[in-house]
Amino acid sequence: MVLIVVFAALATAGGWMYYGRNREVVSNVEVLNPGGESGTALVVYHPGKSDFQGRVFSGFAEGLTSNGWRAEITTASSQSPTDLSGCDLLVLGGPTYGFAPNLPIRRYIGRLRDLGGQRTVTIITALG
Repeated sequence: MVLIVVFAALATAGGWMYYGRNREVVSNVEVLNPGGESGTALVVYHPGKSDFQGRVFSGFAEGLTSNGWRAEITTASSQSPTDLSGCDLLVLGGPTYGFAPNLPIRRYIGRLRDLGGQRTVTIITALG
């Protein structure tokens, strides 16, 4: 009986962890430095399970804006922009789990299709 309870607890914890790292988080596109003349960067990230990703990608976007860029920042979801025609730089990333980007980022990349030479930066974080 104890073994069944332990197994059920582990299965529940594992399911919760899987959901937490692969859940889709929808957010509006936040525009930083709307008058930026150096170019437009689309920053798409997955927040993971803490505020660390948000701080990393906000910091990156602030670095771009301090150098004259317009930065559009949002989370990877089915609502994220996929039209890159007005974008000079695409910034993608988020946490890795199991040595791979998490599911929302992979799904977003799949919706982009061919990047066609689009300048792209990836920022991947991991524990350890």
